[in-house]
Amino acid sequence: CTSPKSTRMLHSLKHNLISSTAQKKNMVTEIKSKSQLDKILNENERVVIDFWASWCGPCVSIMPAVVELSTKHTGVTFVKVNVDEESVADIVEKYEVEAMPTFVFIRNGQVETKVVGANKDKLTKTVETLAA
Repeated sequence: CTSPKSTRMLHSLKHNLISSTAQKKNMVTEIKSKSQLDKILNENERVVIDFWASWCGPCVSIMPAVVELSTKHTGVTFVKVNVDEESVADIVEKYEVEAMPTFVFIRNGQVETKVVGANKDKLTKTVETLAA
C-alpha cells in the first residue's frame, strides 16, 4: 500500500527518468575527431555544428539555448566542436571558422548556411528552417 506522498514521489521519479532519457537521446554531441564528425554527417540528413570555446562568454551563454533546440527539434542532430582542441583543427579549418560561436547548418552533407554570434533568435529561426 502506498501513501499519496509515496505515489507523488514515484510519479515524479518516473517523470524525471523519462525526461532524462529523452534529453540523452537529443543531447549535443561533442566532436573529438574528423572521422567522428564524418560518421555523423553520413548518418544524419540535418546537422548543426556549434563551434565554441570554453573561454568564450557568448559561447557559454548560448549553450542552454542550443541544448533546448536539440530537445525540441529531434530531426536535427546537434554537435559541438571545441576550437581549442588540436584533434579538431582540421574541422575548424574546413568550415572556415574565424569567430565564436559559429553555427554551421548542414543538409545532406552540404553547408546550407552559417550563423556567427550568440543571437538566440537568429539561431532558433535558422534551426527551424533546417528542421522544416
